[in-house]
Amino acid sequence: MFFLRALIILFLPLLISAQSAEEIVKSIQHKFDTIEDLKADFVQEINSSASNKPVSLQGKFFYQKGNKFRIEVRNRFITSDGSTVWNYDISNDKVVISNLDDDAFSFSLEKIIYEYPSMCKVQKSESGPDNYALILNPKNSDLFFKSAIITTNKSYIVTNVVITDFNSTEFIFNLKSVKINSNLSNKLFNFSASEGTQVIDLR
Repeated sequence: MFFLRALIILFLPLLISAQSAEEIVKSIQHKFDTIEDLKADFVQEINSSASNKPVSLQGKFFYQKGNKFRIEVRNRFITSDGSTVWNYDISNDKVVISNLDDDAFSFSLEKIIYEYPSMCKVQKSESGPDNYALILNPKNSDLFFKSAIITTNKSYIVTNVVITDFNSTEFIFNLKSVKINSNLSNKLFNFSASEGTQVIDLR
């Protein structure tokens, strides 16, 4: 038994490296199927050739099955019930309401995991022993980006997404301290404006 375990430990890195890009995609999707909700600390960076210094934001990220999400940063949060997005400026008591598909700030894990791979040529990328990385290049112009890199931990949970648009601007979304299936409240993914709140409805 000890010898068998030693062999598994010895050859595990070889087995992992032998996985095809398609097999890794299927493993990521299978893992995501088991996730009802997710919460994490996040860091978002935007690297643009027009700016010498990257723009960086830190905060909290929440996800619930059904394409629901919530992003909390200082004095602002963006939340969606899967169809509507509320972008609330706390300090100015102002909310902008839009449809999810029209919102530039939306970050859809479901699209990244389920839709993008089927619309892209997918290749494995070099990664460390504790993660997997995939490079996605769109097959046509239906997607808004030139390339994307998806990185997961060894449990196939997405921890980093790098999207490069056609202006070579990089949008980096990094998830840390990820916790899954914490029974998050539905209230996190909805918003009702209080009396006096300035409402801008773009739907």
